[in-house]
Amino acid sequence: MRPALPRLLLLAVITFAFSSAFAQTDSWLGGDGYWESSIHWDHGVPVSSSDVVINATNQANTVFLESDSTIHSLSMRSSNYNLNDLYVEGGQNFVITQSVSLGFYSRMFVRSPGTTTVGTNLIDGGELTVSDNSTLKVLGNLTASGGTDLLTGGNLTVAGNLVNSNYYFGQESTAGTLTVTGQLANIGASTQKAGMVLAATVNAGNVLNATGGIQVQGGALTVSGRLNNTDDFGLIGTGAVATVSTLENSGKIEIYNGTSLQVGSGTRGSTTGYLQYANGTLVEHIYRGAVIKGSAGSTTLYQGGAVLLDGTLNIQLQSGFNPPIGTTYKIFTFDPGALGGSFANVQNVSFNNGTEMWQVVYDNADGYVALKAVSSGT
Repeated sequence: MRPALPRLLLLAVITFAFSSAFAQTDSWLGGDGYWESSIHWDHGVPVSSSDVVINATNQANTVFLESDSTIHSLSMRSSNYNLNDLYVEGGQNFVITQSVSLGFYSRMFVRSPGTTTVGTNLIDGGELTVSDNSTLKVLGNLTASGGTDLLTGGNLTVAGNLVNSNYYFGQESTAGTLTVTGQLANIGASTQKAGMVLAATVNAGNVLNATGGIQVQGGALTVSGRLNNTDDFGLIGTGAVATVSTLENSGKIEIYNGTSLQVGSGTRGSTTGYLQYANGTLVEHIYRGAVIKGSAGSTTLYQGGAVLLDGTLNIQLQSGFNPPIGTTYKIFTFDPGALGGSFANVQNVSFNNGTEMWQVVYDNADGYVALKAVSSGT
């Protein structure tokens, strides 16, 4: 009986040759031009089996894709600070069946009227912009260490997780929709915080904000699961809304006038709701003209679940504004009986040259926590 090893080696060689024939690197030859022109590629216009490489080594590149295309993978790299740009601006479908990797100084602009689909993961170490009512679908994970922006109705969906470690995520965003099925994680390094500015409509499964800062500027953030904040989370743009099932705060949450934070969608006694720990801080801004005894302005809303308080409440009163004695601002509303604990520390209690002060009213029976302006007795 002949040994099986030679036959196995032969089979491996045939398999390798077969797979190589169906997966070939196709490199851009450099300079500016159209994707559809074969003269710019070393193996002709890319096809479905092409591993496309666009490198700006000795000169800058600007590549325009203006028709439907399907490729195997895409890799973009730059040397010597040469800009390396790809504009997806024509056709209805651009499909990358495997991964996309953008290196430093490499930029991908998705602005076609159709859909760009990444079959597995997208690594953004350069710059990614989705605009002009176009759609980018990432069927795996999006790892962002470069700039990522949504402009003019751009739509970005991530079926897996979005992990941001750069300070400039969303810094130029104006409008659009970001949907993350898995976890949206904002995690910087010890020497560099991550930063996310959300001016678009954002829907996420769970959010982890650690060693980073998330600002909701006039956009709408909806978290169907938990938002775990261990650093800085702020609602700062007029009309900004954050709706969260469960919010755990051991960092700082800052709420400006004209914004709304809605937490809790479960029944009383469930694990949903607002949970602030001993090292957490809630910063509440009160401005002239804010709605009093209501649920707008700088009010924080809680529609269900538990409200468990500890840590610090930092009150920021607009300069020169002195609410009359008896004025009440509700900062929490919740299901009666759902309150547990209280703030261990309240900052900036005194105002109006020391003649007035804030009294924190915990009314568990009626379901609210409020700030009431009272006389300081001086």
